[in-house]
Amino acid sequence: MAATIGRATLETQLVISYVTMSNEVRQDITEALERLHTGADVPDQVDTGIWTPAEAVEMILAERLQSILANTPYADLAPAVHSDLLDLALSRVNWHQVAAALL
Repeated sequence: MAATIGRATLETQLVISYVTMSNEVRQDITEALERLHTGADVPDQVDTGIWTPAEAVEMILAERLQSILANTPYADLAPAVHSDLLDLALSRVNWHQVAAALL
């Protein structure tokens, strides 16, 4: 069982810390959020009433974060110990908690 801080797991807290410190990841997230808020990437689930616009933003941001971090060479950005911890955290993180924390 993962240790928790409040409602978020330690893994989620670690990923949130990494995301907020990484300029490259922050820029990608900002661009994705701008597209969502301008309506450029509104999913069909909003049009059909399955998701509210707020739920859509969180769902899409969670998917985008997972995709960005899966393709970001974070090992080059952090010392080996931090890279190992981040790698472990990425395998256990709750992406919706990360997205909600960033919104």
